[in-house]
Amino acid sequence: MIQTAPGNGASATAWFGAGALQHALESTRTTRNRTPDDSVPNLRYARDVQVFMVRHADAVDETLERRDPHRHLTQHGRTQARALGDRLRWHDCVPTHVWTSPLVRAVQTAELALSRIDTDTPIEVVMELAPDGVTREVFTKLRTLTADAVVMLVGHEPSMSALGALLVGKPTFDALGKAHAARIDSGQLRWRFAWDAEAPQTGSRR
Repeated sequence: MIQTAPGNGASATAWFGAGALQHALESTRTTRNRTPDDSVPNLRYARDVQVFMVRHADAVDETLERRDPHRHLTQHGRTQARALGDRLRWHDCVPTHVWTSPLVRAVQTAELALSRIDTDTPIEVVMELAPDGVTREVFTKLRTLTADAVVMLVGHEPSMSALGALLVGKPTFDALGKAHAARIDSGQLRWRFAWDAEAPQTGSRR
């Protein structure tokens, strides 16, 4: 469980623990260009579960000294995450569960977005939301929830769109932009919301 997020440049190793961070570091070296597995079959989950999928906000570039798992949000990314949290609050996102990738930029996005929502729901790191995570494992975890659950998932592309395709039972799902959210309710895409949009884009796509 994560209670507070460090500021920009904080030690990711101290934050997550060396083992989890090393796993993410090693996996991102080999999965940077991975594409969604469109052959994954549509599985069943409690249709009344509401899922708010969020892609992380803008982050600093990778360097030799700062590898991908350590990339923190830029100042603009922090603004994006807070603004997205406001928009989620405006549209009844009060999560009972918040699951995030272990990578710094995802956890910071979750913390900042959640700070704008009136809830004390703790944030849980889910390793399968990392860039190398297995989409079906996240889906299996969703299947354990009761029908009244409201879940906010914070992660990366292309895994977010792969999970979206599973949730709506379609072969493809349009990718989320940075600091964008999508609401899936009863197996239907209800809307997409950009961090700077005045209103969500409603209706099903693809």
